[in-house]
Amino acid sequence: MDLDFTILAIGCVAAFVNTVAGGGSLLTLPALILLGIPPDIANGTNRLAVLVQSSTAGATFRRQGIDPWPLFRQAWFPFCLGAAAGAMLASFVDPQVFRRCLAVVLVAMVFAGGTRLGSPLGQVSATGSWRRRVLLLGLGLYTGFIQAGIGVWLLLVLPSVFGGSLRESNATKVALVGAATALALAVFAWRGQVDWYLGGVLSIGGVLGAWAGARWASHVSESALRRVLLGAMILLAVGMWTRP
Repeated sequence: MDLDFTILAIGCVAAFVNTVAGGGSLLTLPALILLGIPPDIANGTNRLAVLVQSSTAGATFRRQGIDPWPLFRQAWFPFCLGAAAGAMLASFVDPQVFRRCLAVVLVAMVFAGGTRLGSPLGQVSATGSWRRRVLLLGLGLYTGFIQAGIGVWLLLVLPSVFGGSLRESNATKVALVGAATALALAVFAWRGQVDWYLGGVLSIGGVLGAWAGARWASHVSESALRRVLLGAMILLAVGMWTRP
């Protein structure tokens, strides 16, 4: 019961942060691992919550009349192909290696978030269809392997590569992540690496946190929340790297 409540709280906090400032998904996967859940099971289980969040966000965009299809149809195949390959790789990788990879990702995201080094990536003009496919394949591979923080990179890349407004890119990001997550979840389920019960608890926490975030967003300082998020990511990265 204590573990259930803790995971519910993690899902709630991560979704709240996602709603108010973004980046909350970077908390869930390392937190699950540090709670003692095997990395492969944590990685697969986390995808259920991501899929629920993506579906909810996608429905919201549709109600707002934002159509992700024009950009989605240009990007989905290489992105989803990479996601399937990344998930398959993650399902076989050594747990200690995966923990170290996740620690490196967390540090990189802290560095990019603190120095805004992510901005130049969004300005890279991937002219030529093959360059776009390679870029999307790489992003998909990352999505399938770890997923945490992919929304940040997609929002940097999509507008410069395919054009369109930020709102259209955001809707496309949600659709791409949802499709890729469904494939990754299928891979982890096939490998027996999904705890459906804990994933459900995490998803319920996510729904509660998203509701609270939408309700209280105007009362919370986004900059302060981002600083707290960066600090938490540093602590989680240390835990990932030093855990035996």
